[in-house]
Amino acid sequence: MNRATAIVLALAGAVTGLSATACGVQPTDVIPAGDAPAAYDSGHGSTQLTLYFRFDGQLAPVTRDQSDVVTPSGALTALFRGPDAAESAQGYYSALPVNAAPASVNTAANPVVVTLPYPMKVIPSSGLNQIACTTVAALSAAGDSPGTDGVRVVSTDGSTTITCGTS
Repeated sequence: MNRATAIVLALAGAVTGLSATACGVQPTDVIPAGDAPAAYDSGHGSTQLTLYFRFDGQLAPVTRDQSDVVTPSGALTALFRGPDAAESAQGYYSALPVNAAPASVNTAANPVVVTLPYPMKVIPSSGLNQIACTTVAALSAAGDSPGTDGVRVVSTDGSTTITCGTS
């Protein structure tokens, strides 16, 4: 490499370096923001159950392998039983009343309707998120489209529509 080529390359590097810093954007560390949004696509006939519990104040998925095919009704029954002993030991917990009467699910409705046999006032918004996300995951595992309209939760004292991840 001759001297002229070296000077041109050095100037090109300097210009590139200046233009990269001239925009005013300062470098930062990676900022954790939770799991990336993803479509559920376990597929028809899946036996991998995904339940949404709370972990460190956040909504967190827990997967369980089971012998039966996943259904929305079965998923909600498992959700209301709460985390198992191993999950609890890891720090997972539920904002839902544990061992409450089972919820019913109408998957033919749009949006899907989950009916609770007790007042909604006993369920915080984080619990509603657990219901919505678990229902959407179960629909997908069963091969049904979860749709985009959220999940309608109906109780003895009212109803609300919630999308997984919102409150």
